[in-house]
Amino acid sequence: QRADPRPASKGRWEVEVRLPGGLFEIKSLKRENISTLNRADRAACKAWAVEEKRHKEERRVREEREEMNKYKKCVEAKMAKMPISESMQNVLRKLKPQDALNVLDKVDSKVSNVNEFLNTQVNLLTEQSDSDDEPEVKRARDG
Repeated sequence: QRADPRPASKGRWEVEVRLPGGLFEIKSLKRENISTLNRADRAACKAWAVEEKRHKEERRVREEREEMNKYKKCVEAKMAKMPISESMQNVLRKLKPQDALNVLDKVDSKVSNVNEFLNTQVNLLTEQSDSDDEPEVKRARDG
């Protein structure tokens, strides 16, 4: 129950109402309009816990997708500001958006050939990620 300076809201509870796709809305409900689960009703408690877990996962996935879209928009905006060839733009789009943004952030005014610089950076990044995937034994044998 919240302390609310508005007299009409006294005795109200703020609750999260789950919506499809991991969304939720906060509503203010009167105490008499809320029913609680009885701990003795194990089936209802278990069903609620399963729904809560599913909703939490949907919410996590949605937030990750939104985060990824923000990175993609940022990458597209940076590429639009630079003289980058279409083929290099396609290469950057194939990378994880965070990696592409890190590579684009390395470009500064001192770089004369942006496409060549980006190509080198992407190659370094992909070589590094390939070596991270190799097992320790193989790297020790090769090195």
